[in-house]
Amino acid sequence: LEELGEIWHYSSLEKIFIENELSKRNINYSIYDIPDYSMEDRTNKYRIIILYFKYLQQAFRVLSNTSSNGIIICLNFTTAIAVGLVNKIKRKRCKILGMNIIAPPLNGIPDKIRFFLFHNVMKNANFYLTVNSEAYIKEYSSRFKVSHNKFFVLHDAILDTSDSMEYANNNSYVFCGGEAKRDWITMFKVCENCPDLKFLFIARKK
Repeated sequence: LEELGEIWHYSSLEKIFIENELSKRNINYSIYDIPDYSMEDRTNKYRIIILYFKYLQQAFRVLSNTSSNGIIICLNFTTAIAVGLVNKIKRKRCKILGMNIIAPPLNGIPDKIRFFLFHNVMKNANFYLTVNSEAYIKEYSSRFKVSHNKFFVLHDAILDTSDSMEYANNNSYVFCGGEAKRDWITMFKVCENCPDLKFLFIARKK
């Protein structure tokens, strides 16, 4: 690889699996993140425009430091869309991989805007995405009118080590959190079948 850029939302002190694999293969790479990344930009609906502006700033910064045939891996698919858009604006031919696309259907005008943006970015010959399930390939290729060859299945990371410990059912609880594509119905059924356990759910209100 001549050049590889890896884009994060925010900086991290720990290496993730992609970094470890690149290091094993002696592949040089650069990491870019959003210096002023804030979770408030994601949880406050009035600040979402600020977050999208940060995505675009990040995309211009990365592509200004990347050659026309560079390879860019985005650990967030929304970042990948921003990079793909700027890649078209700057008329570059960078290969872009967006990780783990999660795009639940929207309603009305927001869905039409997202379709227009995603379709025009994703149809680029050098733009690719990963999904964590084969079923999403059919769904997203159909919804965004792009070839199924744009998608690759990359299952969620599973640790190759395991730990065991003694369990005492005192004040402990089972935690489940998140928002997109969560199967809450199944979790509720688990609760019904495990009445002796406590459960704590946390999800963002929309």
